[in-house]
Amino acid sequence: MQEKYFEFEGKRIIYFESNAKGSEKKKRILLMHGYSFNSSVWDSFGFVDFLEGIGYAPLALDIPGFPKSSNKENMQEEKILELRNLLIKNIVNGKPVLLGASASGYLALKFAEANSKSISAVIAVGPVGMDSINLAKITVPVLGIWGSEDKVSDPDSGKCKLKSIGETAIIKGARHACYLDKPEEFKKIVSSFLSSIEAK
Repeated sequence: MQEKYFEFEGKRIIYFESNAKGSEKKKRILLMHGYSFNSSVWDSFGFVDFLEGIGYAPLALDIPGFPKSSNKENMQEEKILELRNLLIKNIVNGKPVLLGASASGYLALKFAEANSKSISAVIAVGPVGMDSINLAKITVPVLGIWGSEDKVSDPDSGKCKLKSIGETAIIKGARHACYLDKPEEFKKIVSSFLSSIEAK
């Protein structure tokens, strides 16, 4: 992944983009890390290489204000959503899949609530704060993924809520960051979902 940046309201916002050969012709997926991580988490278990191998060009945004983010500016939720909209409009070629974990899983669903026309799907991993989202307004395919041992985002409650609008998956024996506990199972679930939306 290559470090890049763009300007947002006079601030330099860092993001990371696939530099794999032919990435400009691949489908796009925008990755957003959880509160306790930064964009490097997606490389740590081979997820970036995996996505490139199945025909996707990942782009990862360091979420401003999260403790380990390269972007140290504190931003309110509204500004983060506005920043993401600008990123999609000006940098991403086409309608990306949004994948967000934990707090960013919430932000991915919140973005889709008002901007479904600018994305192709949402993958929310252990999303928090779902009660404040009007799921009925989300009109793109949705996948929710939880670890069965998640103590931060209740998998049973989340599954019940998202089942009304999309697909859900529980990874047995995995905690909140289920992609780190069971990376291969996580990859298989994501790959199956991406294949299903491509077939539609």
